[in-house]
Parts: sequence; C-alpha cells; structure tokens
Amino acid sequence: MERGGTRSAPTRRRLVEAAVETLKEDGFVGASARAIAERAGSNQGLIFYHFGSVTNLLLAALDEVSAERLHDYGEAVGRVGSPGDPTFSTAAWYFSSRSALTASRAASRRLATEPK
Repeated sequence: MERGGTRSAPTRRRLVEAAVETLKEDGFVGASARAIAERAGSNQGLIFYHFGSVTNLLLAALDEVSAERLHDYGEAVGRVGSPGDPTFSTAAWYFSSRSALTASRAASRRLATEPK
C-alpha cells in the first residue's frame, strides 16, 4: 500500500533510508516504528500512512538494498572479460540464481501479508 504523490517522495525516501540504517545497526528486533521514525526525524504515523505497516516498510527497504546490489553487480559484470575470468564465473552463478532470489522475495511478501 503506497500513498502520496511526488511531494511525498522525500518522506518515503527518508523512511526507507532510516529503515535500512536501523536494520543495519539494530537488526530486525530493533526495527520498530518508533526507532525508524526517530532516525528519519519523522512521525511514526507517516510509516503507516505511506506503507501501511512496518513490515511493508521493511520490505521496501529490502527492495531498495536489492536494487542497489543488482545495479552494482550489473556494473561489475559489465567490466568482466572472458568466460575464463573468475569474475565471469561468479557473475554467471549470480544471474543463474537470480530467479530463485526473486521467487524467494515473492514468497516473503506473501508470508508478510497473509492473515495470521
């Protein structure tokens, strides 16, 4: 559940960045609405307004980190030489396992949104 238009983008960005930093420093247990909102210099209510739940915010943070890593991997692959290059083998492995990672993320989203 995403709300807000382009004017809300900076707030959403701050919340996602704060969620990533909170997860890095305090782990999943410390990633409460209060901790994330405080780090973002924001109100807890904005988490629920923009994302619907802390879980959805954490999934958005995961998407952000995954997108950054995919971008970095893509750039690294662009610098790879021939199939004999060890980096080439690593890149081939990564892209072959990418579909499994995508399926795993989809399953995580389903679990997070299923009624308990």
